[in-house]
Amino acid sequence: MTTSPANPREVSDGDSPAPGQPEFSACPLIFDPQCPELPEDVLGGLREQAPVVRITLPGGLPAWMITRFDDVRAGLGDPRLVQSPLSVPGFTGEDPRMAQIRWLGLPERMNQYLLRALLDLDAPDHTRLRKAVAPHFTARRIHALRPRVEQITDRLLDELPGRAAADGSVDFIEEVAFPSRSR
Repeated sequence: MTTSPANPREVSDGDSPAPGQPEFSACPLIFDPQCPELPEDVLGGLREQAPVVRITLPGGLPAWMITRFDDVRAGLGDPRLVQSPLSVPGFTGEDPRMAQIRWLGLPERMNQYLLRALLDLDAPDHTRLRKAVAPHFTARRIHALRPRVEQITDRLLDELPGRAAADGSVDFIEEVAFPSRSR
């Protein structure tokens, strides 16, 4: 999918960019350990020049990246767009997300959690599960969790100095983000 330079919202089905349109491959920027997120100038360029762009994720998985809020909202409500390749009529073969899992070096036992998580499901499974968990995520219930979340976060932050490397650096994701979600 590419966008037309004359109308960035106009989309064609080709794999190459429209004439005059830059080719963007965001994955090396997204997954490069030296640059874990897209620099603002690159993301800004994508929003302006190619709000919907085909990218290649680690492991070779093709995907579409949508960079504008209104386009993302429209895409989330469009039943033609799916999360799981298993929702595509006529799809056969290995789930291409398996290549990402292998690229990340995750244990095989994680597949059931990564490939069947709520965010990776399409309707009607996503809708059914979302309705089941929605009552547990009301503003009142989330607000009631705040003291416990703050307690866990404070303890993890207090422990950081003892977990620092020789140069004083700490992997925040490994030492705070991951442990906080499992407590």
